[in-house]
Amino acid sequence: MPRNLTPSPLCLAESGDFLALDLGGTNFRVLRVKVSDNGKQKVEIENRICAVPEDLMHGTGTQVGASLFARRLQKSVRRLVPWCDVRFLPSEDGSGKGAAMVTAVASRLAKQQELREATLRALTLDEKQLLQVKQRMRAEMERGLTKDGHATAPVKMLPTYVRSTPDGTEKGDFLALDLGGTNFRVLLVKLRSGKRRVAEMHNKIYAIPVDAMEGTGEELFDHIVHCISEFMEYMGIKQCVLPLGFTFSFPCEQRGLDQAILLKWTKGFKATGCEGEDVVDLLREAIKRREEFDLDVVAIVNDTVGTMMSCGYDDPFCEVGLIVGTGCNACYMEEMKNVETVEGDEGRMCINTEWGAFGDNGCLDDIRTEFDREVDRLSMNPGKQTTRSTAIRAASMEWAPLLSVMITIFHQFSVRFDGLPHQARFIKAYEVVKAVSETAARIGKDAVRFGPICGDTLIMSTLQNVMPTG
Repeated sequence: MPRNLTPSPLCLAESGDFLALDLGGTNFRVLRVKVSDNGKQKVEIENRICAVPEDLMHGTGTQVGASLFARRLQKSVRRLVPWCDVRFLPSEDGSGKGAAMVTAVASRLAKQQELREATLRALTLDEKQLLQVKQRMRAEMERGLTKDGHATAPVKMLPTYVRSTPDGTEKGDFLALDLGGTNFRVLLVKLRSGKRRVAEMHNKIYAIPVDAMEGTGEELFDHIVHCISEFMEYMGIKQCVLPLGFTFSFPCEQRGLDQAILLKWTKGFKATGCEGEDVVDLLREAIKRREEFDLDVVAIVNDTVGTMMSCGYDDPFCEVGLIVGTGCNACYMEEMKNVETVEGDEGRMCINTEWGAFGDNGCLDDIRTEFDREVDRLSMNPGKQTTRSTAIRAASMEWAPLLSVMITIFHQFSVRFDGLPHQARFIKAYEVVKAVSETAARIGKDAVRFGPICGDTLIMSTLQNVMPTG
């Protein structure tokens, strides 16, 4: 019969169902102990007493006795907890064999831990390696600024023709476009100057279909213009001719504030007829084909320049832009005397480093790991944007593939995850990769929502003050 026991005040608040065996003589007991904790701890015990067969006690009929003992024990347990599926296994030389098994398991876990540490060790750069990477990057950046080395330099150090940061007097209404990943944004930005600077934004986000990403350039830019048309209709500004800034986050050779030649697609884009062409001309031609509205395309910038200009609106000392999102890149204000690719030594100019290609010439091969090589092999643009997946390892677009490759390699060496059974490993791995992808995508989309867009607007609004004509 159940008995209610009052626990000691020192008892901890354990709860749950437990089985217990008590063997100490000619009889043994099987007990079911139920501990509940509903404000006041309560313990209920049910037990059944069974006799130990004499032949088993005296060492005769071992196999028969053990089998009978197991059956009686299992029968008793099933009566106490009928929903519990319990099967008893007889142990032969339990203590000796058990000690060997403990040693075997410990050895297996030690080898797996050694494998994990050896594999992950390659992903950590020590101070000496970091200094080497810094020196190599500086050398590649300086090479990209020179007239002789620019053509073959992987770090292109592209001039943007942006020669000043905001001074706070910018004002007006502007349209802004943002194309830098699988989503495309159209914005109306209203700048108000005065004692309190105000940047009012209205925007809509549109998806870029895979067919447009991998189709023709005409199809891609027709889709962009369709999004612009829909947004202008939504905002009631279709009859207005507004200045437009275009944030275009791909490697371009900028030949003027409104002239940018696409060098190569990245981030999965493969639209034909675009590489080597002026992106602004492609946009203007698509607007003409639409025959619904007209826009004054004033500036084309990438997201790093837009971010720097946006932050410069709030802090005049901001002269570096950094993007860690779908890709990774940076820009900064450089002295014109160091920029050999543009004529003139006076003043400064913002340089778009395009450092995502750092290492494409093999200068980082000694620190690349098997994970980096596999991620690169499986990427849409193998051999390109090495730094994004090797030296930085912070871009959201690379986290999920990198994690997936690591899980696959660990699985090949039978490294388990959280003690999961074999069948559950890939389910767990999928859940982890999916969660990382969704989180990284959310962070990448939200973290710099303001920067790039308001930046190209500020560039347009400062044209008369800081940009030379021609």
